[in-house]
Amino acid sequence: MPNWVYTKDYYPWCMRTAAAPQGYTGGATAGSEPLYLVPAERYTYWTPSWLQASKTHVSTSPFPSFWFVHCGAHRQRICAWFAGLKPRLRCHVALAHGISELPNEVRAAFDVYKKRKNPRARKADRVKRAAAHEENLDKRNRLRESREHLAKSTR
Repeated sequence: MPNWVYTKDYYPWCMRTAAAPQGYTGGATAGSEPLYLVPAERYTYWTPSWLQASKTHVSTSPFPSFWFVHCGAHRQRICAWFAGLKPRLRCHVALAHGISELPNEVRAAFDVYKKRKNPRARKADRVKRAAAHEENLDKRNRLRESREHLAKSTR
């Protein structure tokens, strides 16, 4: 799921009410917090070709994603199983037992517990973003100019 889901007002309510649906007797306890499986690398999503302007596949990663896993009565067994995995298998995914254990790099932008970068790193990010923005503007201008030139030459 997208990383920002847990910051929404409805999230705690959903965890309290959806953990044990009415009439379910499978052992899930209402209000039990899910486990969070966080991949080591950020997921990349492929845009369907019918949504793209061009016919080439475009990948995007609009937000960090991780798995929200409700285990109900099996939570402790799953945690023990994960802890017993070989390190070479665990290196691809991290297990967070609660929101407070989520790694900083996958926390949502509006998470009040997300640690900010230091001022020097924030300034370096601003400079990089500004340079990338200028580069995109230059590309757009060159593309517009080439289209105008092509339109003039075909008249």
